[in-house]
Amino acid sequence: MSAGDSVTTKNPYEHAIYCSQFMDLTLNGIKIKTFGEHATGVWGDNHNVIKVLNSHISTEDEGRGVMIMGNSSCEIADTVIDTLGNKGMGCFANRSSLSVRGIRISTNGGEAYGAAAASYSGLKADGAEVVTRGASSHAVFADVASSADVKGGRLYTEGENSHGVYANDRSFAHVSDSDIETGGDRSHGICAMKKSELRAENIKVAANGAGAAALHAAGGSSVKVDGIEVSGRRPANICTIDGGSVTVRNMKQKGDFGRLLDVKNGGKFEAVSSVLSGSVFYSGNDGLDLAFNEGGRWTGGVYCSMDVSVPDRRGVALSIDGTSSWSVGTAGENEAATWPSANHFDSIDNAGAIDFGSSGGQKIVTAIKYSGAPGSVLKMKTVIGGTGASDLLDITDSAGGTSAISVYNAANAGAERSTALVRAAGTGGLFDLADHDENRAGVKYIHAGAWKYALVKEADSSGSEWYLKRGDKLSLMGEDGLTPTGKAIAAAAFMYDTWHTEASTLTKRMGIYRDGLWKGGLWAEAALSRVDLGYDGLRGASDRRKFKTAAIGYDRRIENRGAIFWYGVMAGYGKDDIDVPFGKKELKSTYAALYGVYRRSGGLYLNALTKYNRYESKLDVTNPDGFSRRVLGLGSVNGEWGSNGTGVSLQAGKKILFSGGAGSDGWYLEPQLQFSWNRVSGADFVTNSGITVNIGSADYVRLRGGLLLGRLWQLKNGGLLDVYCDASVVRDSDTKISSVMSEGLYESSIGGTRGVYGVGCNWGCAKGKYIHLRLQHSNGKAAHEPLAVYAGLSFEI
Repeated sequence: MSAGDSVTTKNPYEHAIYCSQFMDLTLNGIKIKTFGEHATGVWGDNHNVIKVLNSHISTEDEGRGVMIMGNSSCEIADTVIDTLGNKGMGCFANRSSLSVRGIRISTNGGEAYGAAAASYSGLKADGAEVVTRGASSHAVFADVASSADVKGGRLYTEGENSHGVYANDRSFAHVSDSDIETGGDRSHGICAMKKSELRAENIKVAANGAGAAALHAAGGSSVKVDGIEVSGRRPANICTIDGGSVTVRNMKQKGDFGRLLDVKNGGKFEAVSSVLSGSVFYSGNDGLDLAFNEGGRWTGGVYCSMDVSVPDRRGVALSIDGTSSWSVGTAGENEAATWPSANHFDSIDNAGAIDFGSSGGQKIVTAIKYSGAPGSVLKMKTVIGGTGASDLLDITDSAGGTSAISVYNAANAGAERSTALVRAAGTGGLFDLADHDENRAGVKYIHAGAWKYALVKEADSSGSEWYLKRGDKLSLMGEDGLTPTGKAIAAAAFMYDTWHTEASTLTKRMGIYRDGLWKGGLWAEAALSRVDLGYDGLRGASDRRKFKTAAIGYDRRIENRGAIFWYGVMAGYGKDDIDVPFGKKELKSTYAALYGVYRRSGGLYLNALTKYNRYESKLDVTNPDGFSRRVLGLGSVNGEWGSNGTGVSLQAGKKILFSGGAGSDGWYLEPQLQFSWNRVSGADFVTNSGITVNIGSADYVRLRGGLLLGRLWQLKNGGLLDVYCDASVVRDSDTKISSVMSEGLYESSIGGTRGVYGVGCNWGCAKGKYIHLRLQHSNGKAAHEPLAVYAGLSFEI
């Protein structure tokens, strides 16, 4: 027939073009229209060779556009085929071969086929556009040991139980460089059933509808796809499996699917080099093998429903290779609450990463058996001591191999331990701490604000559990359990020498009182000292304190029966710049005191002082703990607090003259005893990182005994010069400080014995005017004072 011819049929079962056998027919540019049930546009039976080119075929009432049978072959190119009615077929091959190129096929009716090959037939479609509308309709269909090869096509189906490419009953289908879209409940983009096989590369599949899926494998069939982009919306699924297997490589996922997998009666799913999200719902007893390899990443949960009456039932077996990961998720739909087993596995073989996430509540993964490969990691979260429990890997039978645990602690912590991170019925398996902040003598720690924690294992007859335990509870030699932040706070709590240095602005200028020369009046004294401290329990930590203070005082003199009494007041201000471990502290001290000095004519003297302080402290931890840096993003941890101080100092001595009387030239010796006590009140504050701190009150007690050797010169101008040196032994009682940080109690102490050595002078430069200067050095186990300088002026009034 030639171009422009047209053929129309109106009767049921009538064929517009019919080739009976062994015919060679070419149709080019014709139009065919059929009416009536089961009518056919072009029919070829028994070894025919047919070509349909540049033509248009339309049928109605279960009609067929092109149908070939009996070892025939047909080529269709640049042709449009439209069918109307249920069970319509665009083109169909039975025990024959069919090749289509650049054609457009549309069907409108249930159980229709766009292009189909059945009963050992073969179909090749290149650049075909196929649209089917109707329930159980398929764009491309290969059935009963047939094959279909689709390249560069656009396939669209609309209707429940419809399929884009469908291989059934031992058939094989291959799809490449094609776009497939299905719409309708239980529809599938590509589908293999009854021991069939489907392969695809570089395709896009969109699925929409309840129970719909981009990919489907059932009945011992397999689907393997390399380079696929899937899109869809709830409640459609990415993949459904019913006793089949699906392997996806380089899959890209778009849209919001209801589920990654919906599996019945077992199967296999492997994702390779693909990033996927969505939950897995498994119902059945034959088992699901779930694998992620070569950079596969999955976010979602697993929900199982199995018949517990089946004795050999199988659940889900998860395998993750060394380049892949699973981010534990939830179902994201209300249906999950009705499923009995969430994230429950028969076995987990983990060579990669299982990430429980850093937010949300506790997540539990249960496995009958767990095996970890070197390099595998569990990323888990905890709130140590908080109201919630840690994420948990619950192994109900046996654990094997080795895995690291990377713990995300969500808050500052001070509790002695976390809840269990891993629990196993047996004693096997090795779990280590990953992403640690500190490794000391082979013990790895994570930081949680002021405290650090190590991963420990406890085992008994019921099994084993791994959890985080505070460092100071590990029974390790010298371990204090503190992070750099904790050490800085604990060190900053000490107020060691401040009160005594301030008191010494009075007691170190006693020379003018001892001789009875001072008439009373106004005086001022300044001091500058540096003290290096070490702390018991802080694992060798120390600080350097640079203290500056100035005081002014006024007193009056009373004489009675050979005795002299001075009483007075003093006030002052001091500032201590302290290099605490891993940071700096600034201490400001404002104080006021009452004092009295009593001297008898024989050289015996007593002095007493009572003093009140107001302290304002600022702490800046410049090298803070890993939690504050890594989780909170802080470059430093700081806090401010205020406290009060009260105390007394009592000193007694006797000036023994080698010649002359008081105030005359000559040498003298002076034994001294001194007792000092001061209490610093407790304080509460919160750091910028959220660490709650309570510093307990502390009592500082000091005893001093020493000798002073000096010489006094009366000067020609009526003045005097008193030069002396002294040596003392100072005993500081062991002062204990309790620091409660994030509800974790830390106690440390400082104290010991040291020697104090000094030289100084009192110069009566003019009548009623004195200048005082003293240099001091001390050294001991807990404290070392390289140099302290005292200088002052006194004016009689």
